[in-house]
Amino acid sequence: ALKETQSIRDWAARENLPVKVFAVNTLEQGSDVKEKSTRVKAFWRSQGFTMPTLFDSDSKVFKTFESPGLPSLVLISPTGTILRYHEGLFPEMQETPKRELREKAD
Repeated sequence: ALKETQSIRDWAARENLPVKVFAVNTLEQGSDVKEKSTRVKAFWRSQGFTMPTLFDSDSKVFKTFESPGLPSLVLISPTGTILRYHEGLFPEMQETPKRELREKAD
């Protein structure tokens, strides 16, 4: 779902929407934070991702949300209110969030 997330980020930038898109890396494997971070950076570069990633190195954020399924897509307002939450892969993984973002921007 990272490629779809990158696509949504690129679309929002082209549309000049006041939207920020972040990926959250969680459950990363490695013996320590440095190894995990190195793996994340290498993967990001290999995929050509330009969206920022938030690194949940010890999976605390993931656990705070009661270990949601992966992937998860969360739309959060500027005030921190969760507007929409999608868990797992779904057929319209790009069009649904785009529609929801357009609705919130109007």
